Formats: sequence, structure tokens, C-alpha cells
Amino acid sequence: MSLENLVEKEYSNLDVNEMREGWILTTAQYNAGLNNNYFNGLERVAKKYGYKIGILPVAGAPYEKDNILSERLQQHTVLDSTYKINDSLEINNWKVKPQKIKPLTGLRRFTKKNKSTIFGSPKQEFEHIPSNKPIPKLIATTGACTKPHYNMNTEIGQKAYLMHEYGALVVDVLDDTYFTWRSIKANNIGSFDDYIFGHWDGKKLNTPRKPFINLGDGHYEHVDEEVHKWTVDIIKKTKPIGVADHDIGGFSCISHHTVGNSTAQYFSRKDMTLDKEFSMIAKYMKDIYDALPKGSKYVVPQANHNEHLSRWIDEGRYLNDSVNINHVPELLRYRLNGLNPLEQYLKANYGLPKSIKFLTRNEDYKVYGIDFSKHGDIGASGSKFSINHGINNQGIVSKAHDHTGSKHEGVTSAGHRSQARHGYNKGESPWSYTLVLGYPNGNTQSINYIKKQ
Repeated sequence: MSLENLVEKEYSNLDVNEMREGWILTTAQYNAGLNNNYFNGLERVAKKYGYKIGILPVAGAPYEKDNILSERLQQHTVLDSTYKINDSLEINNWKVKPQKIKPLTGLRRFTKKNKSTIFGSPKQEFEHIPSNKPIPKLIATTGACTKPHYNMNTEIGQKAYLMHEYGALVVDVLDDTYFTWRSIKANNIGSFDDYIFGHWDGKKLNTPRKPFINLGDGHYEHVDEEVHKWTVDIIKKTKPIGVADHDIGGFSCISHHTVGNSTAQYFSRKDMTLDKEFSMIAKYMKDIYDALPKGSKYVVPQANHNEHLSRWIDEGRYLNDSVNINHVPELLRYRLNGLNPLEQYLKANYGLPKSIKFLTRNEDYKVYGIDFSKHGDIGASGSKFSINHGINNQGIVSKAHDHTGSKHEGVTSAGHRSQARHGYNKGESPWSYTLVLGYPNGNTQSINYIKKQ
């Protein structure tokens, strides 16, 4: 079977074929040269898989007399103003200044009426805005298909040149309400990866390359079975070289957050014990492990909810917990010997594969130049993690913790795979089902699952 047929077969197995229409959305600066290798790839996959290419034009270097797009770009759909994709998504091309370091600044307030909004910018940023709607409300910029075009005699022009990103958003419209989306990011020679389209090397389309996947937060005691199945299917299709699985437990039944609140303790313990939670964690982690190709790595970054177990032991709260105290002698022995009690107990008593690697707080884990070890709750010297810390000190980072997919410069966040409500997250929520795929060129791709209500 040819490589072309292999890519076609892989694509045909995915639910994206159910889409009503598809868009590849990217930004072009006026009067800028086209990254031809990259745009060749976008046109290639658009033709092959039936997508429209939408061009969002923005300014080039300031004070130019005419705003000109190349004829090649004009052959596609130029989205020069507001454009409705469906009832839940629209394009607002407000000509965001391409020099803005943080292009989403000042735009969040305009994602009203529970509509997701995409803006044009040669930087690729996205996040989810809190909403009570079943579809997380997306605000995003696309990245560019044109070469950098700035006034290089200014500081802001120099910065904009260095932060210019080749990228696009792929939108699959399912019906009048629902859509899914994913990101594409290319390097300077126009090469990019997409888990469905495949690997465009700048000249030809090849079979998809194997990623490393940040699965986000599991919280297996609150697992969403539908999302878990989707995750397992993605692993089987992409055949990753490894995965990072964050916050495998929630440990609400022993959490310090409910201390002093008898009502909260009642509901957190009503249907959950440590034994039940350990069993659920092991079950769903084995599903992930069994879906991985032979030799793939499975890592568990240290995370705040996983540490609830150690804190319960350290604070001696087990003395007043007759339901869960039977686990304490063994857990305490691991803790006093400087071992991870969660890791050791799961492997010794619940059959968790010994090859699964649990990371410490002081341990980096980089794959393809991307740091997958950071959970996202703690930064330098025990301080709270911040996006600026990740950008300034860590380089390319793929984290979790926030339960919502986002990208800000080199820091991407995966979402979660649990139920939409955990009891403590009342009100509007930005939570999303987002996985982050890291590829050999150091680029990341965020893919999303939308649950129809």
C-alpha cells in the first residue's frame, strides 16, 4: 500500500468524516512574501480532504501606501470582516496589530453571546473563556502563512519578527451548533505535523509522525467514560512514543480542602473510599498502558491532587478516618522511606505496571525539546506557576492543572478527561477536553473533543 493510501486509510477511520464542512484558517500580512512551502502544504491537505482555506489579512509594516495580498491568497476565501462559521463560532477580523506581544489582550470581553471567536494574528494563541454552555467558548488567533513583514528599525518590530509564527487552526463544523478544532504549527521551512493530515515535510505529504502526548488531568474517580474512550482511540491511532498523565487521582475523600466542613466531607466520602479510588486509578491507567505501542513511555508528573495522599499521611488525619485507616501502615512505611506512596501502593497492590514512571517535583522530562514534566501548579522555588514563568524560564512547556486547553507563546496546556463538574467548580467553566501532541520538530498541536449534549 502506498504512503498516499495509508494516510487516506488513517483519515477514513476518524470521526472527522462526519463534519458538515471544514476550514483551515490562517493569517496573511499585507505586502508580505508567502511561505510557499508551508502554503503548498495547506493547499495540498485542503484539496485532499475537502477543506476551505480562510485567509485573515492583517497589517504589514506600518505606513505602507497600499494593502496588497498576493493573487494566490485571493484565490481562497478572504475573511476581511466578521464571518459566521456556525451559531457557536465566528471570525472577527479586526486587524489586530501584528506587533502585539500578547494578541488576545483586550479581546476577551468581545467573546460575548457564548460565541467562540477567532481573530487574525501572526502569533498563535488560544484559550477557553468561562461559559455555562456545553461547548467551551474558544478565543484564538491563528498564526500566519506569510513571512515576517515589520519595521526592523524599531524594538517592537524586532520583537514581532522573532515571535512570528507559521500556523493555522483547523475547524471541523459538525452542525449548526457544534464544531471541533485543532491547531497546526509549522517551522520556518514550512514543515508541519497533523495527526490526521499527516506530516508535510515542505515538499510532500507523508504518514503522520509519532507524537508524545500530554493527556492532561485524569481524575479517574470522576472519569468521563466517553472522553476516556476517545483518548484511548487517539493513542491507538497516533501510536505515540509516550504519554504524560497528570493528576491521576482527586482524593476528595481524604482532601484537606474539606477539613472543617462536615457537609463537604459527607458528600466527598459518601460514594468514595481510598480502596475504590485506587482501584479506579489502576483500571483506567491500565487502559492507557494497554493502548500504547510496545516500548512507549508512560510518565506521571508530580501534581497537587496526587500529593493529597501524602499530605493526609503527614498531617495524621488518618487517625480520625476509620474507613481508610487500613491503608496507612504500608503507605506510611513508603513515606518514611522517602518513596512515593501513591506509586508504590498502586504497583504493589493494584497491579499497576512497574514500567510507569512517576516523576518528582525536581525532575525534568523533555521529549523533542518539549518539557512535559511540569504540572502547572508550582513554579520556581515553590511559588505558584505562571505563564510568564513558563515563557521566560522554561522554554517550550506542555503542562496541565487548569483543566483547560490553551497556548501562550511556548507554553501549552492540556485540559482534563473527567466529568464537567467536580462539586467545587461552580458557575461558568472554561474546562475543555484537550490533548497536546508534541512532534519531532519541537512543535505542539492541541486537539479537542466536543461532547454533544
